Amino acid sequence: MTRLPLDFKTFSSFIAIAGTMTLVGFGCRTLQHGSALKSEIASLLNIATFPAEYSAKRQIVAVKRNGQTVDLTTTSLPIKIDILREDLLKVRLANRKSFDQEYTWSVSETFKAMPVAFKLTESPDVITIETSQMIALITRASGAISLSDKSGREVLKFDGLFADAYEDSMNQAPGRAPQKRLLLGAKFAMHADDHFFGLGEKLRGKFDQSLDWRGKRRDWEAPGSSMGNHFEGSDGGANGNVLIPFLLTTRGAGLFLDTVYHTYWEFDDPSQSSWYVKQDCDQDWEKGSPKCERSEMRFYMMVGTKPGTVINRYTDITGKPLMPPRWMLGYLQSNYGYRNWAEVEKVADGLQKDGFALDGIFLDLQWFGGVPGVYSETGQVTSEFSDCQHRQVGSFKWGKDKEFNFEHPREAMARLGDKGIKVVPIEEGYIDTCNNRESPYSQNFEEAKNAGFLARRNFDSNDPALFANGDDNADYAFGAVGYFGQVGMIDTSNAAARQWFWSKHLPILLDGASAFWTDLGEPERFRWWWKYDGGLWHQDIHNVWDMNRARSFYEGYTIDLPNKRPFILSRSGYAGSQRFGVGIWSADAPARLGWAAAQPSAHMNLAISGVPYSTSDVGGFGGFPVSNGKQYTRWLQMESFSSLLRAHGNTTVGENTKRIVHPNGFGEPYTSINRKYINWRESLIPYIYTHAREAFDTGMPIVRALPLVWTKDSNVQDLGSEFLLGPSILVAPILLGSNNEPDTQRDVYLPAGDWVDLHDGKFYKGSQWLRNFAAPLEKMPVFALKGAIIPKAPTSTSVSDKRWNATRIFEIYPANTSTQYDLYDDDGDSNAYRDGTDGFAKTTITVEPTNSSVSVKIGAMKGNFPGMPLERVYALEVHLEKDPQTVNANGQVLPIKETTEAGTSSLTPGTALWNPQQKKLLVVLSATSTNTELTFHIAF
Repeated sequence: MTRLPLDFKTFSSFIAIAGTMTLVGFGCRTLQHGSALKSEIASLLNIATFPAEYSAKRQIVAVKRNGQTVDLTTTSLPIKIDILREDLLKVRLANRKSFDQEYTWSVSETFKAMPVAFKLTESPDVITIETSQMIALITRASGAISLSDKSGREVLKFDGLFADAYEDSMNQAPGRAPQKRLLLGAKFAMHADDHFFGLGEKLRGKFDQSLDWRGKRRDWEAPGSSMGNHFEGSDGGANGNVLIPFLLTTRGAGLFLDTVYHTYWEFDDPSQSSWYVKQDCDQDWEKGSPKCERSEMRFYMMVGTKPGTVINRYTDITGKPLMPPRWMLGYLQSNYGYRNWAEVEKVADGLQKDGFALDGIFLDLQWFGGVPGVYSETGQVTSEFSDCQHRQVGSFKWGKDKEFNFEHPREAMARLGDKGIKVVPIEEGYIDTCNNRESPYSQNFEEAKNAGFLARRNFDSNDPALFANGDDNADYAFGAVGYFGQVGMIDTSNAAARQWFWSKHLPILLDGASAFWTDLGEPERFRWWWKYDGGLWHQDIHNVWDMNRARSFYEGYTIDLPNKRPFILSRSGYAGSQRFGVGIWSADAPARLGWAAAQPSAHMNLAISGVPYSTSDVGGFGGFPVSNGKQYTRWLQMESFSSLLRAHGNTTVGENTKRIVHPNGFGEPYTSINRKYINWRESLIPYIYTHAREAFDTGMPIVRALPLVWTKDSNVQDLGSEFLLGPSILVAPILLGSNNEPDTQRDVYLPAGDWVDLHDGKFYKGSQWLRNFAAPLEKMPVFALKGAIIPKAPTSTSVSDKRWNATRIFEIYPANTSTQYDLYDDDGDSNAYRDGTDGFAKTTITVEPTNSSVSVKIGAMKGNFPGMPLERVYALEVHLEKDPQTVNANGQVLPIKETTEAGTSSLTPGTALWNPQQKKLLVVLSATSTNTELTFHIAF
């Protein structure tokens, strides 16, 4: 798209030629010179119009302070600035003479302005707003806004507006002219040391491990090709694209663009002096007059002393991420798909028999019965679209047919629950027309249609919009075969529809399901002309459709299950989804090593954007290769240290029936390696859970991009192939190679600090590259930062196992100075953790090193929550650079015995085991009251 400079003088001459006051920008076409110019302009005027004042320089002529709001009258359109916090401004740039009524789904209902003391001063050139944390300078001549930290260092500068016009022939309503659209843009200054992160989840390409957006574009397809969130097909699978308009810079700034519309982000200006964001804007279908009531440019500018401060402020605005139930952080097994309870229980029993921890099993489409397009046991397509037996999307009932039988769900889920395994069924958001008053299955379609709870066909009709198979007159053909037959889509913008939708899901939870897995939420199929509650068009709801679906569950839990934690594993979302308990999986990832390699940076940028829980389909969902043990194991190793861990894949269609999706399905050595990593992850849940609480308190993600910590280290700014789990564990997955055969070595960068290899206990200095670092299949490079204190649990079958909660092991890496860690505990399931200071407990661990000793103190557990343990077995795993000579554990001198045993499989109370190869000391005490302070002293 070509953008012309919008100098107001030149702009006015164009206006004079055209004889109108409407043209503001040109796009997608090269303008001609000379006599052709008039006709070219006339043509563009027919494409899109917008008030000329929008892009003109907003020269400020009057300033008015009203409480914590500063209103700026300009020579074109007004500007409004709200001072919401000491470090936060909200800027509104009107697109007409008066401001729009604010329209937001993203800003949390609980977010309000706080009292802020600020100084407003004026000079002939600049208006200054100053608080204790920031300085905003507004240029009188143009309306540009420069935001600086308290030292006066500029961190973010808005530098003007522009508009581009285009004609959208890609999404054209039947019998109507192509839609006329605008891209409303804002220009910002780019500093030499700016690096850009966030903007949601985007897998940038096979083997693309880049992290920084500098020099790149985010979501730049042809205008009109999508509306933001979408499903990107590739290599026999498809990746998710979750666009969240929040940007973090390592210079100490954040920008949140509060819009529901598709945004395009450009950081590749050749001059590297500016970057741009564009917001798609609709036009009236027939008259071409402005119809952008909800698309004024409205953004939040924030400044922070470090990146975590900015993320904290952004999640104040859009909502803090809810804590998931603790079991959701364990190993989750899925498949497309299990056909009945017998298959599910066979898988569960097999994994536990083979020594795998297992916390949840996910059920795909088959759980609710026959679905057209899902393959049967004979390999034939089930496609009897006239037969409602095979069209049960939206019945919200457990399947009872011959192929997909999930009768007696309460009994089955109770049996699984006795083994510590939760069940999570999929949910689609659609209702088949078979679900009507004549159907033996349900009356849901008829109910939803009559109540107006479905998306409507267009602006002329209140009939439901339908996805259909084999119908040329339908709103959209849902694939060549069609998964669902003919379905309508829930209007999630309608509060009554959300309540009704929840009422259909509550019985499934009461049967024993523990959460929901929501699919197709971009939404995957739509038409631009569909209509929704309150006169909304599809573009008004597209990017927030899935967030509002999650909201229906959150609102329902609040009323009907107020003490149960809502959690949704979703394929899409938006700014604010996290406050409704949403985690995101990266869609139907292609089974290619290159797409595994692209996952970590997508996880990290999504986490920066406020959604700290994410995962991918371990091994890949579809495509080929279908059975590659090395690729599966490398993928599983990486996700074992992510915020969520779920294996999933397609085992029903064609060659995919050869796919292996279970970690014990490849034979040796893969089974043993996969078991090691899954159980390692299970042992780390006390640590992961502690930082889940940190995410709830501050928005700081569990999986962290290295620039969040080492903000000025040039080696990490675009390093998307490594990440931190919590503050102390550095992970360097092995995801490169050829022909889907992963490498057995890689370059590993260790940032500043001292590091310990978690496999062999070797110590390394930081601020260096470890070139060609050896990583055989059983070893993914994982390091701990010296000074770390990492709480763990013993290996068990699930977090519901009583043994898991009865013991805590503190893995300690003494540094040269004292360190402290607060272990977080709660009941793992209720909402008591949200009740201020009650509903949880903390245990403080302090490590004091000297040249000749290390002292460790485990404080009493402080707090209260249902089921809080009265006593625990406590153990230490201390990594030492010198051999220990004496060990005193709470006043008892323990004899030191040498061992070659790795790990903590031997937790015999009253022992001190020293492994000289791994330089690791294991000290175990008998069960002790959690109300007691314990002390340990290790002398060299």
